[in-house]
Amino acid sequence: METSQTIEKTMLLLQTLAEQKRCSASVITNTLEVHRSTSYRMLKSLVQLGYVNHFETTGKYSLSLKMEDLIHTGTSWSWLKEIAEPHMDKLYRQINETIHLAVLQKNELSYLSKWESTRSLRVVVPSKEGGHAPLHCTGLGKMLLSCKENESREVLIRKMKLTRYTEHTICTLAAFRSELQKIQESRVSYDMEEHEEGVCCISVPLTGKEQRVIAAISITVPHVRFTQTRKNDLK
Repeated sequence: METSQTIEKTMLLLQTLAEQKRCSASVITNTLEVHRSTSYRMLKSLVQLGYVNHFETTGKYSLSLKMEDLIHTGTSWSWLKEIAEPHMDKLYRQINETIHLAVLQKNELSYLSKWESTRSLRVVVPSKEGGHAPLHCTGLGKMLLSCKENESREVLIRKMKLTRYTEHTICTLAAFRSELQKIQESRVSYDMEEHEEGVCCISVPLTGKEQRVIAAISITVPHVRFTQTRKNDLK
């Protein structure tokens, strides 16, 4: 193929993966209307560059986190903040606890917005808008990770280092996968002093089109106030 045709076919390939989330090489071949060897060669190159994932168990392909990061580089999340913040403000006025809005970026969470409690006994955490935090020991991180498709989630998990921050941090893959399974079933995630001593969180997902999770919101509470009654009130 000529250079211009190659670029066009590559863009169509990426667009197909973006629309279908995950598909086989045969679907790519038919969509691009090229010989099978050509589509395989294009896919192999994109996999080697890190822009496409190849799942050997199913033989299917999907966009990688590297590609998703490239897509969102320089992207303003102002539209999401504009939608979410009025609801966050209402919630904040009701409970006066620290509230965070975050999204998944690369292999960590990124804070988009923070509303800090004014209670005399409150959690003072170093989080800030534009800041980052690990996935495995935060309510937001576990929620965002649990909502990824199985294979994409496993790609992330295999790259993670389950660093111990407190005695409560989950540091084994078996326990972590079990935790994510519970979150998938309940659609609620907790951080029980797993990132910082004395700090607890409860997190829920925010969904967009087709119920796809695009972000998560958390409520951060001092451990001494995070009783079962309080947990039930915040759910």
